[in-house]
Amino acid sequence: MGTYELLNWLHIVLFAYWLGADFGVFFAARLMARPGLSYDDRMRIRELLQFVDLAPRVSLILILPVGLHMAALRWGLPLGPGALSALWLASVAWLVLMLSVHARHGSALGERLRRADLGVRYLVLSVMLVLGGGSLITGSPIADGWLATKVVLFAVIIALGLALRVISAGWAPALAQLRAGENVPAAEQAILRTRRRGAVTALSLWAVLLVMAFLGTVKPFA
Repeated sequence: MGTYELLNWLHIVLFAYWLGADFGVFFAARLMARPGLSYDDRMRIRELLQFVDLAPRVSLILILPVGLHMAALRWGLPLGPGALSALWLASVAWLVLMLSVHARHGSALGERLRRADLGVRYLVLSVMLVLGGGSLITGSPIADGWLATKVVLFAVIIALGLALRVISAGWAPALAQLRAGENVPAAEQAILRTRRRGAVTALSLWAVLLVMAFLGTVKPFA
């Protein structure tokens, strides 16, 4: 087994954990939005949801260096050993940052770390759009169209993930209403609306993931 084969195996494992855990998050959110649940029950489900959501978050970060390393080994992406080492180090640093956000959730430090993580996501989104979009237009530095398209779609996935964060922010005020016992029917309706918007965005993200998997497997165009 060579380096490429090992990375390909890891790529498959990360994809499986990403999509599989996302299903768990999806159905936990559906359960959390069920009318009639108490505030405490919803918070227990939310805690489970946030823990399960770590798997897709880890997978998104690690699949980036894995995929680009594979592209450098087999598909002509001009990244030398130094650039690949820097890519892996940066990705590990991002992973540590993301896990620190989870560990420090609810604290002032956690909020600062969350903002730093958001900045990294916007940076990666921009770089992938420029890299993939530029390659589709000019044929360089990624010559294969299917691979350049995957890079662009990775940026789309990050954008959808950011949209999910904005949507999920709608949980907090509704949950606060439930906790205080204020206008419970309106709060439950707000939770249901938030969950429905999140479901549409999550399904869109899964569709993009499946297209990326198809492109990587079939490689339908040069």
